Amino acid sequence: MRQRTPSETSGLPASSRQATRSGQPAGTAARSQGGSIVVYLVVGLAAFGVLAMAGATRFGSVVTSVFSPNCATSARYMAESGMRYAMARLRACNDIACVTAAIGAMDGKTVSVDAAKGLEFRLAANYNAADRTASVTSTGTGCKNISAVDKSLGATINLPVIAGTGDIDFSNLSEDFTISPLTGTKIPITVDSENRLVFMGVIGDTYNSGAIWFTSNNTYCVDGVCNMNYGLRAYFEPQWDTDSVADGLVFAVKNAANNALLSAGGDPYKDMGEVMGWAGPGPKSLGTKGISAPKLGLELDTWRNDANTDVTSADSRADYDYDLGTENENRNSDHMSFVFWGGENDEYISTGRNTGFYTPTYDDNRHARTFDDTDAGSGTNTQPKSYIDLDKRGDGRWGYYYKSANSVWLRDGTKHLIRFELSRLPSYPNAAGNYPYLLKAWARTGTPTAAYKDVRVDYTADTPDLYRAIFLSPTMHTQLAKVIVGMTEATGAKTQRVRVSGLNVSFKQTQDVPAMPRDYVAYFPMSEGSGSTAADSNGTTATLYNGASWVTGCTKCPAVNFDGTNDAMRAANSPATAPSTRGSITAWYSIPNMPGSSAGWVHKGDSTSDTDEAYSLQMTATGRLGLIVRQNNTTALSVNTTITAGSTWRHVAATWDEKELLIYIDGELKGRTANTNAVYARASSGGLTIGAQNYNTGTGSTYRPFRGRLSRVAIYNRTLTAVEVASMAVAP
Repeated sequence: MRQRTPSETSGLPASSRQATRSGQPAGTAARSQGGSIVVYLVVGLAAFGVLAMAGATRFGSVVTSVFSPNCATSARYMAESGMRYAMARLRACNDIACVTAAIGAMDGKTVSVDAAKGLEFRLAANYNAADRTASVTSTGTGCKNISAVDKSLGATINLPVIAGTGDIDFSNLSEDFTISPLTGTKIPITVDSENRLVFMGVIGDTYNSGAIWFTSNNTYCVDGVCNMNYGLRAYFEPQWDTDSVADGLVFAVKNAANNALLSAGGDPYKDMGEVMGWAGPGPKSLGTKGISAPKLGLELDTWRNDANTDVTSADSRADYDYDLGTENENRNSDHMSFVFWGGENDEYISTGRNTGFYTPTYDDNRHARTFDDTDAGSGTNTQPKSYIDLDKRGDGRWGYYYKSANSVWLRDGTKHLIRFELSRLPSYPNAAGNYPYLLKAWARTGTPTAAYKDVRVDYTADTPDLYRAIFLSPTMHTQLAKVIVGMTEATGAKTQRVRVSGLNVSFKQTQDVPAMPRDYVAYFPMSEGSGSTAADSNGTTATLYNGASWVTGCTKCPAVNFDGTNDAMRAANSPATAPSTRGSITAWYSIPNMPGSSAGWVHKGDSTSDTDEAYSLQMTATGRLGLIVRQNNTTALSVNTTITAGSTWRHVAATWDEKELLIYIDGELKGRTANTNAVYARASSGGLTIGAQNYNTGTGSTYRPFRGRLSRVAIYNRTLTAVEVASMAVAP
């Protein structure tokens, strides 16, 4: 990143020209701006036309075998001409889009310099995003019309920094980042600018916390405040010393509306390293009460803090759930999780030792031990929860990931390759008016692939280890349009030493378009709009009975309207509609009036309960919407949630597997039931009824009919993830 020139800085306020900051030595260079493209060329550029002419003039109009040495020379000139042509095209670029377009145009391109004399060159080119290099091979041909002679040249062209990428990285640590030391006798964060490393923690110095923030400039950031229109992608490489057993670090994204540039969490008096510089009120010297909501963090924690009923006490992070049993005490010691914010720290201390601070609740990174646990936040669109591993799998489905076979997988001395992606969808609020934030993270070791390191595009090669979807209120959503990015750390009675390298952050420049997963086993889009049948894309056909009518002209239409008397849709038994151990049901609905008690929405089986019912999305006797999964005549499990009547189109998704039943409304999780006995949906020879619990084709009667409109009914033989459900709920 280039420094400002005197002419650029002369018009700035003194505060913007200040070179010395907290955590930086005097004399440090001023903040840098986004650089321009620099292409390191071994050979100087020359006009392509001149070279082509040179190749042509060395080859006479009269050719005999005597001139064969000239053919080789001409081929070499053609190859050199091709290299200079490629270099000139790349040098003309000032952004990644131009580079990739140029590579695409040149790869496989043949340029004829003089067809009559057989002079041409052929190019092969590719772009390595991870290393920011272009590899070009040019093959020149001479004497093609007589006896072709080829000569090939190749080069790797470095493209270090291209203006417009919006990257945050460690290339200029001393210029671009500022340290916020919070507690401890030593500054707990240091930088090695030459080797592009950040060291977090001080061996031998306990009870410290600190933060380091990007405070510089590039295309999307001004003095550290960055535009985050559509989200971001990040990659970094942490490596703990093998003797480090402390509280870890957080990759932090905080809103710029409510936070000072250097604000951080932690508490200098209560020695709570487990809040990791992320939670808590923070020191008075920074003029803040910690990192204020809204904020998003990826926590890498190398110390297990037990659950504790006293939320303000030490060991209160709920990193360990007592339900796991003492034999599994260290099962999830090292873990990776998403952290948000909990209760407000609003009570101000006016006297005593903590004068000038706010009463801490310390629950900003406290994990909810149960679905209804409020210690870690209310779970609303203004206060999302930081969950523990509720189903005890460690597979990241609750935003909490660990390795049951290795409790010290983070602090084993291995360099870890961490990738984080955040998708922000400002054009796609759900029906409740809340905005989706889709979070994914990966943890790998070894040698990363170019695709894994490339933060300019989404990573799709394998499933994330960690994922969450949250919906934020319009106010919270607006505040996250401008953010500050950095890392926080803290230690308590133990000390840690973790080096972080390879940081690269890129802000998304296009908005993701949410979509419905296409691997359904049955899907009724209800797009016919007329007739007496509705077909799904996999060959199952449902028949409309007793006046079930088509609805057109609405946002989520076509749809089918059910009047709640005797109408329904009915499909014959099909293996496609019979998921067993795992399954999901999704639909759009509009209910101007509440359906009757126990009214069926989507029901598998010819009976209503104990004969052959397999699963049922239906109203409960108490007027709630629920999913029932039935294993046999006496064994069933359900989950339900409250819904309200209204003409607005809403989305419902209900899932089940061996561990839990979940129900979502408008993409937001509203109910959970633990499946402790691994209840599954039994095999049923009954049909599939939509709009009732059952329709008897022999008598023409409907049992427990639905009243309202249904559209886009889908069935999956797997459990949809929270990210997938959120995408479906806001899909166009």
